[in-house]
Amino acid sequence: MKVARECFRANGVTRATMEDIAQAAGTSRQVIYRFFSGRGEVVEAAIVERIKELAAALAEPLGDYSTFADAMVEVSLATIEAARNDVELQGLFEDTGGIRLHHILAGPYPPVADLVIEFWRPWFERARRSGELRRDVSDAELVEWIRGVYLMLILRDDVDVEREREILRRFLLPSLSVEAEAEA
Repeated sequence: MKVARECFRANGVTRATMEDIAQAAGTSRQVIYRFFSGRGEVVEAAIVERIKELAAALAEPLGDYSTFADAMVEVSLATIEAARNDVELQGLFEDTGGIRLHHILAGPYPPVADLVIEFWRPWFERARRSGELRRDVSDAELVEWIRGVYLMLILRDDVDVEREREILRRFLLPSLSVEAEAEA
């Protein structure tokens, strides 16, 4: 994966071939195909690796927030900004595109969904104990909704950070609150 990502960065994601990756790794294409069914799967694995790296950096300030609401809004803003502006990730997104990209980022794609669940799980548990977060939905359901909101905001270029903050506070947070649970 390291070599594939280096090839993507050096040649551009759309121009890097399986042959390029195999040569850079000092092996044959056949060996690469033992691990990946095709180039698209390599790109998807690179997306997951880059998201893991970004998540590790984004997790550091999580402890700075005293409430779930503040953590959700501010870390979500940082996540959206990172996804929108990360050069490597954007190149990988452009190569994937369309429905497949939506499936990876906001749909039932376990590598990303599981990563986001693990990222938010400590906060979900804390927020449920403090009565800030609804209990009638699973972590997987929460993450499915959060990922959909993230994707919508990542794809928008017509809103500034203050409008994004407002959208998160006015629409995302209320949908996660115990008041939403009572209305369900």
